[in-house]
Amino acid sequence: MSILGPPKKKKYGEVFGVFLFIISVLIFISLLSYDPGDLSDKSEHITNKIGVLGAYISHGLMLVLGFSSFLVPIMLIMLGIVKVMGRSNKVMFGKLMSIVLILVAVSTLAGLFCPFNADEDLYKRLEWGGTVGLMMSDLIISSVGRIGAVVLLIAAILVSVVLYTDVSLLVVFSWLGGVFSRFKVPRPRFEGRKRLDVSEKEKIASTVDT
Repeated sequence: MSILGPPKKKKYGEVFGVFLFIISVLIFISLLSYDPGDLSDKSEHITNKIGVLGAYISHGLMLVLGFSSFLVPIMLIMLGIVKVMGRSNKVMFGKLMSIVLILVAVSTLAGLFCPFNADEDLYKRLEWGGTVGLMMSDLIISSVGRIGAVVLLIAAILVSVVLYTDVSLLVVFSWLGGVFSRFKVPRPRFEGRKRLDVSEKEKIASTVDT
C-alpha cells in the first residue's frame, strides 16, 4: 500500500459511498417531514425540512413506492457500504437489482393489504402502496389470487435478501432448526394414571369375587 493512501479507484469508491450516505440522510429526512399539501396550490409555505427539493423527492417516492419509500435511504446506505468496501461494478449491479426487487415486492405487498377501497381517496391508496404497489398487486391477484400473491412476494423478498447478502437459506434454516431444538417440550407422564387404573381394577375384581 502506498504511503499516500489507497489507490484512486478505491478513493473514488469511498467518495461515492459518502455521497450515497449524504443523499440517503436527506431522503430520509424529507420522507419523515412529508406533507402531501406542500405541492398544492393552496399551500402558502413548504413544511418539508429539506425545502422544495425535499417536497418533490418525498412526493415522488410516495407516489411511486408508497410507504416502502422508507427503504430507499436504507438501501442507499447499504450500497454505499458495498462501494466503500471496493466491490466491483458487477457486484454493485447485482446488489442494485436485488434492491429493486425488494422495493417492488414490499410495495406490492403493501398494495395487497391497502385498507382503502378503490372508491376512496386515490392519494391515500397511493401513499399506502404507491403506483407500483397498486398496479402490481392488481396484476398478481388476477393471476394467482391473494394467497398465492402473498406467497410469491415473500419468496421474492427472501430471494432478493439472499442475493444481496450472499447468505444461503439452508444455513439460515439449519440455524433456526438448531435454535428450536434447544427448546424441549416436556412429555406428559401417565404413571400415576396407570397406577390408578390398576388399583381400580383390583377393587372391581375383589368385589366380583365376594
